[in-house]
Amino acid sequence: AALRTETKLEIENLRRFDEIFFAGEKFSEVFFAFLDPSSLDDHPGWPLRNFLILISSRWHFERVKILCFRPVRKYSGISFEKSFVLEVILKGSVQMDLREKSAPKIPSITGWEVNEKGKHGPKTIDLSNHLSPLKLAEQSVDLNIRLMRWRLLPELNVEALSSLKCLVF
Repeated sequence: AALRTETKLEIENLRRFDEIFFAGEKFSEVFFAFLDPSSLDDHPGWPLRNFLILISSRWHFERVKILCFRPVRKYSGISFEKSFVLEVILKGSVQMDLREKSAPKIPSITGWEVNEKGKHGPKTIDLSNHLSPLKLAEQSVDLNIRLMRWRLLPELNVEALSSLKCLVF
């Protein structure tokens, strides 16, 4: 978070924001920054929704400035030319104090699913069968043999041919 008073600008980690914000010091502007994964020039990525719920429910801001931080690698180094600032008005947003023990249940947030243990977490899938060079080679051989049968020799025994270790023409 970037905090601006009349005389200075402070860049702070979000972990320290509670202690600074609730200390009572008044800031003329507050910017929140996040690493924006979106490839669209004019629109931020979906993680901003989760971040806005946190900002609204924890600190009760009604208007915030968000820095959508988009580093782009170039031959000459890293460029930040695609980054931009949004001013967001949080009307009718979730208003709850997450620090209180009696706080209501946190609303559902996009990006998390209930896992096998019944808890919210990221959804993971195993792509090793689709990315393994050995599996890809096996699938390629199988497809080529089936294509040979389809285009050249309909009576070709695919199972017998695929079980061979070496194919010589």
